[in-house]
Amino acid sequence: SITVYDWRAGLFGVLLPLLLLAILAGCQSYLDHSGLGTEEFNTSYSRTSALMSIIYFGANYHLEHHLYPSVPSYNLHKVHRVLVDAGIYKNREYQILPDYFRAYKTLTLPPSPLATISPE
Repeated sequence: SITVYDWRAGLFGVLLPLLLLAILAGCQSYLDHSGLGTEEFNTSYSRTSALMSIIYFGANYHLEHHLYPSVPSYNLHKVHRVLVDAGIYKNREYQILPDYFRAYKTLTLPPSPLATISPE
């Protein structure tokens, strides 16, 4: 009904934001796993930027989700902080992406082998 009343309000207030949201949601699986392997600590990324936390409601700490799947997404940032403070991520090559735009560069990587595993 907004679009019928004013097409500009419908386009810029409803349709374009929904399109952007659909694109962001569609990229989620690839952002979490592209270009990674099947070994522990190499199955997914943690995207630690505050903007990612706002957009994905805490589900951007996907590496911690794989390590501790029973922890709710709103507490995954705490798990990340505990692992950092304990030195678990120190001097090792983990998949931590601290800035927003760097995460989208992973979309150019090949899919994870996890994507090709079929249930038996």
